[in-house]
Amino acid sequence: MELTRRAFFGTAVLAAGGTLFAKSGLGAPNIKVGVISDIHVVPDRYNRQTRQYFLKVLNLFKKADVDAVIIAGDLTDRGIMSEMILVSESWYEVFPDDKNNGKKVEKIFVTGNHDAGGYRWMAKDPEKRAELAKEGLDADWNGNWRKLFREDYSPIFLKTVKGYAFVGAHWKEWHNGKLEKFLEENKDKLDSSKPFFYAQHPHLSNTVFGDWAWGAWDDREFARKALGKYPNAFAFSGHAHYSLTDERNVWQGEFTAVGTSSTSYTANPSGRTHPRKNASPNRQAMIMNVWDDVVTLERYDLVNDEKLDEDWVVPVLRSASGDRKFAFENRSKETKAPEFPEGVKFKQTVKGYVKGDNAQGEFTLAIPAIKARDWRCRVYDYEVAVETTVCDVTMVSETRRVFATGYNISAKRAVEDTVCVFPMAGFPKVKSHKRSIRFGITPINCFGKRGKTVWCDFNPKYEKAPKTEKTGNNKAKKA
Repeated sequence: MELTRRAFFGTAVLAAGGTLFAKSGLGAPNIKVGVISDIHVVPDRYNRQTRQYFLKVLNLFKKADVDAVIIAGDLTDRGIMSEMILVSESWYEVFPDDKNNGKKVEKIFVTGNHDAGGYRWMAKDPEKRAELAKEGLDADWNGNWRKLFREDYSPIFLKTVKGYAFVGAHWKEWHNGKLEKFLEENKDKLDSSKPFFYAQHPHLSNTVFGDWAWGAWDDREFARKALGKYPNAFAFSGHAHYSLTDERNVWQGEFTAVGTSSTSYTANPSGRTHPRKNASPNRQAMIMNVWDDVVTLERYDLVNDEKLDEDWVVPVLRSASGDRKFAFENRSKETKAPEFPEGVKFKQTVKGYVKGDNAQGEFTLAIPAIKARDWRCRVYDYEVAVETTVCDVTMVSETRRVFATGYNISAKRAVEDTVCVFPMAGFPKVKSHKRSIRFGITPINCFGKRGKTVWCDFNPKYEKAPKTEKTGNNKAKKA
């Protein structure tokens, strides 16, 4: 889709949100907040369209008439002022004087690891790093922040918007008990009768997506411990870039945690093969609607100009006990294991040949998409097992996990085959060795619930091996 596509999230999408509120009997929300992360703004010459998409999502928020915007870190790529100025200019282009139609739009911006000196590891040349350091945001946190965003810089800050508290902690400022102390000192502002909101860059330990997110820092435990005393807290974090189609982006335990994906690109959890090939390019955002007892999170696909899937409707927690609807265990119970339709066929393609016992080229197994009615039965990835039988011995010689193609976009768009590629060297001429090979394909949802394994025999149609040209020496020997 072209970035300049007209009528982006027009009145129909926004009206859909209004219909949701009307049907639920909730009425208009008390407050509306735009939520993004990892925008990684860089100059246009890099041709990554980061600034264009930032402007695009800000205009979405403007149309939605939000009261505040959360950016959960990594505003820029290298953390230098020339990039930060692009962020500032984009913001004030859409929200002049921090207002929309005369209404104040509050900035809840926190820095991430890229903002706090990304130039240190992104510039390999020492002289270049030294030059960039002079332009670094971290060269003068207070002076630069005020110049950019017309407000004082505070390592941890609290802002109140329409009676709701928003707490933000800049990169690494939540550690060593600082956040816990800050929350205790401002406890009277964290009204337990309604939710309050917290933002930091990396996920809090063992909340959304568990513990892994591009490096496990022990000091993230401090933030989880600090918020553990406040069940009404909603913690927003980014850094991992994981797609909002994954239901594990909302977690409930001592409090509620929400993963914010990225407007720059969605990334893929590790452990799978062909992750980039099977994931669609995507940039994502959310709009949060808040009532005293419930929060809804609208998920948006900025590339395809549409909502991703159903809105998340998340209850506000009131105490340390009680039901956690979005605890992973509870959420998983709502899902059904994805299943292949009866009689499903898997397409096999060989680009290569076998000569003697030597195989060359590659073998491709194409897995037809499983059409999901909704998120409850959507496939996330497949387990592909290679089972080999030689004489009377059968063993699984290889197992792979492969993302379902389009897992990171709306279910209605995820209709293409999932491709799994193997080197032909792993599949020598089968019949001559009294062996057989078959594949077991198991569909799995994002919570690990497994559908029925379907088996198919390895039945390739090889290409003919190229003829070997005889050299002059060979001719001479035969003569």
